[in-house]
Amino acid sequence: MRAQGVLNFPDPSPSRGFLSAISASGVNTRSPTFQAALQACKKYTPEGNMTPAQSAAENTKGLQLSQCMRSHGVPNFPDPSTGPVGEQVIDLRRTGIDLSSSTFKAASEACQKIVPGSK
Repeated sequence: MRAQGVLNFPDPSPSRGFLSAISASGVNTRSPTFQAALQACKKYTPEGNMTPAQSAAENTKGLQLSQCMRSHGVPNFPDPSTGPVGEQVIDLRRTGIDLSSSTFKAASEACQKIVPGSK
């Protein structure tokens, strides 16, 4: 990413999530430079190495997770969107969902089997 012009792109860190590191670094993920670099470097991401069938299956699982959460009492649970490095993201920040509620915890437990990327 740095070689493609995103000079302050962070290295991955085991102590903090990669998306948090990108956010903390001040990288503008909507800038044309970032978007061009993302396309140029996509082959290095797990998502960039998926076959179209694998990508479609992950997208389907993400939608199934959202539907499952809603059907288990979390009506505002959003559908996934594409994150800054091409991954699936479910952004709960502005949903008003109480992550510590018993309803959310029970729904999470019931829907765990379809979480994208889980076995």
